[in-house]
Amino acid sequence: MKIWLQSMAALLLFAGPALATEFDLAKPASSCLISESEIVDLSSSSEGTLDRVLAKVGDRVKKGQLVAVLENDLERLARDIAKARAERDVEARIKKRELAAAQEELTIKQKLLARKVAAKKVVYEAKTAADLAQLQLEQASHDREIARINLQQAEAALKRRSIYSPIDGIVTKVHRWAGEYVNAANPVMTIAAVDILRVETYLPMEAYPLIREGMPAIIIPQAPIGGEYETSVETRAPVIDAASGLFQVDLNLNNSKGEIPAGIRCSIRFPKP
Repeated sequence: MKIWLQSMAALLLFAGPALATEFDLAKPASSCLISESEIVDLSSSSEGTLDRVLAKVGDRVKKGQLVAVLENDLERLARDIAKARAERDVEARIKKRELAAAQEELTIKQKLLARKVAAKKVVYEAKTAADLAQLQLEQASHDREIARINLQQAEAALKRRSIYSPIDGIVTKVHRWAGEYVNAANPVMTIAAVDILRVETYLPMEAYPLIREGMPAIIIPQAPIGGEYETSVETRAPVIDAASGLFQVDLNLNNSKGEIPAGIRCSIRFPKP
């Protein structure tokens, strides 16, 4: 970046003293750079051996698309066990029936007590049994909820063995293949967002008051790409480089048709209103 700033400054000085007093926005600036709007070095949040790589260089991928899978036999087994436990409701159904029986027994004993056929101690014991059955049912319900949480944890661990693209883009490089070890420090592939390209240019300070966010611009890619593409100013840097007298201007360029490759130079002009 510093080298480019120095090159831009040299070109502007060579343009002559007229530039110091007036800057013509309608004439193409000396240089700009077209690059990807986003680049992701995609790695795995889990350590392990790659089982499958599902994308190659040049493939277009969508956000959320599965692009690689680590070996996951143990995680799938743990998920299946957790699923079986979470779906098992036998204990809860048993405790529910025991509670119903205990409550029915308590009702009978209370009626007998009212008719002075049963002693208070018998009713107390029946109530204690009903209360205990209620607590056991609550414990069974709690255990089943824990089982559901364990299932979610097992599913999350299994999902971490899969790698998904975080953006819409194109695979520009594959770093690891099936059978290779990966972790968070070693990217599996690089994905670049190229449907929207980023254009970066540096202009002399004389142009600073003339550049506004949202103003129209024309981008002219270098040969052999060529052509003219309309866009608008995204941002104007709030700081001017003291050494070169230049300030940065950023623009976004629609590339939904894929006509413009990233990584090339361009020129830029700003049409007069």
